[in-house]
Amino acid sequence: LGYQSRKKLSDQFSYDVSTSLGAYSDFEASARKGIRFPSHAVGMVHVNRSTDFIFGADYLDRDDIRVLPVVGLSLRDVFLHGLRMDLVFPRPRIDYMLSETNRIYLAGQMNGGTWQVRFPDRSNPAMTYRDLRLLLGFESTSKGGGLSAWEFGYVFDRRLEFRDQPGLSGFEDAFVIQ
Repeated sequence: LGYQSRKKLSDQFSYDVSTSLGAYSDFEASARKGIRFPSHAVGMVHVNRSTDFIFGADYLDRDDIRVLPVVGLSLRDVFLHGLRMDLVFPRPRIDYMLSETNRIYLAGQMNGGTWQVRFPDRSNPAMTYRDLRLLLGFESTSKGGGLSAWEFGYVFDRRLEFRDQPGLSGFEDAFVIQ
């Protein structure tokens, strides 16, 4: 369940805020412990038609990372018409407009989350998975506003941690198609 609001307050300033409520669990006895409230608050200063300064925070409500700063610069049509560079931590993205409805992009992403699970031995640990991704994608928009995308990526720094059990499980790098 979520709520999001994006508004332009003036020609120089806009914002994007969202909050959500989710059950990040296996819906067994651990369900109540798995209720999380990830949220997002970001402001944008529109310096000119091609440059925005972005600042804010992502509240992830995860065991490994609670809050991430959001900061960076968005540049449009500066070096090449149709090129957009969102040089923004934690989700950088560079895309190029192939046509009015098609774009190709390169993006970085931190993926994962914290879930409450119940094991056969009746233990109820919180499990956190995290990985980093470098993605090459193609997206297409329809006249009705729909968006579809294909992504191929390299996934690395894959980790699995349990709140009540010391140690860290790492996984080999992988490829993803989504």
